[in-house]
Amino acid sequence: MSESLRDRLLQRERPVATYTCRVAPVADTQRAEQDLAAALKALRGVRPDDETAAATAQEAVATAQERRDACYEQILLQALPPDAYEAIGDAYPLADEGAEEKVRLAADEAYLHAVFLSCVQGELTSEEWTTFVHTNLSTGERNDLYTLANAVNGRVRALDPSVPKG
Repeated sequence: MSESLRDRLLQRERPVATYTCRVAPVADTQRAEQDLAAALKALRGVRPDDETAAATAQEAVATAQERRDACYEQILLQALPPDAYEAIGDAYPLADEGAEEKVRLAADEAYLHAVFLSCVQGELTSEEWTTFVHTNLSTGERNDLYTLANAVNGRVRALDPSVPKG
């Protein structure tokens, strides 16, 4: 017997977004991408009636995909319950319009980081995630990660891209 609509809706998990983060050295990642492209090209070149060559080529593609996938980690961000998300907004209000630019940027950064820490799934502690975000990511990667954390919750409060860092 199938579950009722009530059961299915009430047991539903909140949305999850995935951020793909390169963890291997750039040269290793590029080589893995090139190897995968070459394996896919070789597979496309196999005659349809050559089952042995097709199997060998498919195995080469699978191996190349595994090597390429090992160059990345998937960071999972799960949406918060709406009241928890709103509580973060209350705890990190927008800076006053008359505030200095640095103050406004700092307020936005603190809010975005708090949302990220509340959403991110994984074995790292908050301190480890903070170190990772501020040490191992570029500004663009960090902005993408923060934007995704807010997007999975359905609203975006981001740094104004027209304002230069300084």
